Amino acid sequence: MSFIRYTPLIAAALAAAGMLVSAGPIAAAEVTLMWTAPGDDAMIGIASLYDLRYSRDPLTPENFASGTEPQDLPLPLPAGQLQVVTVRDLVEGEVYYFALKTADERGNWSVMSNVVSVVIPGPSVGFSAPWPNPARGIASFSVTLPQAGHVAVRAFDLAGRQVRVLASGPRGAGSQDLVWDLCDDQGRALPPGVYLVEAVFGDRRFLRRVILAP
Repeated sequence: MSFIRYTPLIAAALAAAGMLVSAGPIAAAEVTLMWTAPGDDAMIGIASLYDLRYSRDPLTPENFASGTEPQDLPLPLPAGQLQVVTVRDLVEGEVYYFALKTADERGNWSVMSNVVSVVIPGPSVGFSAPWPNPARGIASFSVTLPQAGHVAVRAFDLAGRQVRVLASGPRGAGSQDLVWDLCDDQGRALPPGVYLVEAVFGDRRFLRRVILAP
């Protein structure tokens, strides 16, 4: 009689290179999971099937089947080899729980693996470099906030005189574009030259240099 070996998930790591950021308040991330393939008879042969589940609630043998199945789950490799799968479209700022079961060719299933939990970090505060730069007509910036908060963005000339308030007030969480029409507070086109744009988000301060082309 075949016996499916307990299959531990041995690692879970954020796939940093695969981090995706949307233009709205919700962002998606990837987690890479790894484990050692069991056989279909302890550590001999090749198992027939995996069942990987994940959930925002802790997984147990009782609720395992209610977890979400990822796409592109690999077929079992020969016993002892490393298996890897990437779970995509996870929401930043959430905790996810992962667990695995394995079946042999007769449909016998292993017990549930250990449960791996991963905290998906939220977006960090950011204020991008302007684009295009040098700028003609408009200059755009990307503002990223991990949570809703007050934003103050102002433009200055090189003499330190404020020429334009670009933003002052609450902003929602996520990544948003901020567009400057290269005019001053009175709506007059600014002369070509170098300007500094200061962004203050809570206790974070950013300074960006914008060149207005003739």
